[in-house]
Amino acid sequence: MNQSSKQVRIGISGGEFKNKGAEAMLLTTSRAVRDVFPRAVLYAWVAPTEFAEARHHGFVPVRRYTGQDGGRSAVNRVLGKMRTLLLYSRLHAIVDVGGYQFGDPWGPADKFKSRAKVLRSLGPLRPRIYYLPQAWGPFELPGMADGIRGIIENCNLAYVRDRVSMQAVEGAVGRDHPHIRSAPDIAWNFPAADASAGTRLLAQLGFTAGSGRLTICVTPNLRVYERAQGSGLDNEYLQALISMISHFLERWDAQIVLLGHEMLPDNSQIMDDRSLCDLIVQAFAGNDRVAHLNRYLPAGEIKSVIGRCQFVVSSRFHCLIAALSQCVPAAAVGWSHKYDELMAEAGLGGNVIQWAEGTAAVKARVDEILGARDQQQAILAASVPVIKESAAASLRAVAAGLG
Repeated sequence: MNQSSKQVRIGISGGEFKNKGAEAMLLTTSRAVRDVFPRAVLYAWVAPTEFAEARHHGFVPVRRYTGQDGGRSAVNRVLGKMRTLLLYSRLHAIVDVGGYQFGDPWGPADKFKSRAKVLRSLGPLRPRIYYLPQAWGPFELPGMADGIRGIIENCNLAYVRDRVSMQAVEGAVGRDHPHIRSAPDIAWNFPAADASAGTRLLAQLGFTAGSGRLTICVTPNLRVYERAQGSGLDNEYLQALISMISHFLERWDAQIVLLGHEMLPDNSQIMDDRSLCDLIVQAFAGNDRVAHLNRYLPAGEIKSVIGRCQFVVSSRFHCLIAALSQCVPAAAVGWSHKYDELMAEAGLGGNVIQWAEGTAAVKARVDEILGARDQQQAILAASVPVIKESAAASLRAVAAGLG
């Protein structure tokens, strides 16, 4: 694609650095924009604790307000909205990289109606709006479909990344809407750090290449933990993961690396995925074949670690993409349709584990999946290049329209 000397101002929303999938999408998008507009000024909505990291990657950081900001005064909320409107009016385009934000789990509907209202209020000053591939729906709560229609009507393109999401979107806006397209997640094309980074980080845990042991990466998800019954080691979801890891150790003579995919950079006391990893390690105290890579790492290094493993079990969507995109077989332990759709897209639709089915069923499913690793690698070798090209095409289409 030809480069342009134009100095466009582009805002990238929906990304962050604590969630490594969101980081991968943010950096993949910025690279695609700069390939076309080397002089682009890129803004990123992030938390204040991530400002330094955003600047390191060449972004102008903009404070992202969250539900935790509800304690702000009414005056400050109004001023915040005014600052947002002023910035919007100065941008050529906004590219939204949120992975899953439009649907009943993220309501209420008024939130989405308000977003559409803000965009409409800008009139001719509204920047071009692009939603890169993400999951959508369901839209069954009262008013939800109306809110989504407003969002889609006030954008230039909205990409949908799976079949179930497309059904939900078409139910809200009708079929063949000119603003709707389909494409895989752009994180398929996020590059890992050099393979030596993953090798070095695993060696720090005592897991060396050529040991003859199967190295399995397990990434828990705090959101699934919160949806399950119980707390601490009594949590049903954690118990299922612990049972699975025990089976890996006994039946497959594996070594297990526990890896967070959402981690807080300030080492605060708020829970993140690493908190769950710490709990799991407690259950295997004294076993040197279960280790937690307990460090705040950039997304590229995390992907490098995953690429050095022979198998991945994850409840994090983008951790699964990090594995599959490197042709590392993986199994999803998920909580929404997006996991089933992802695995089916890669050709491994059978690699979805329902953790609530019980210990015996989970062990049998794990054995079946692990026993077919060679065949699964062959499937991925054929499917991954096609997926990557389709994902890259969506980025090229958006980059071409940004100016």
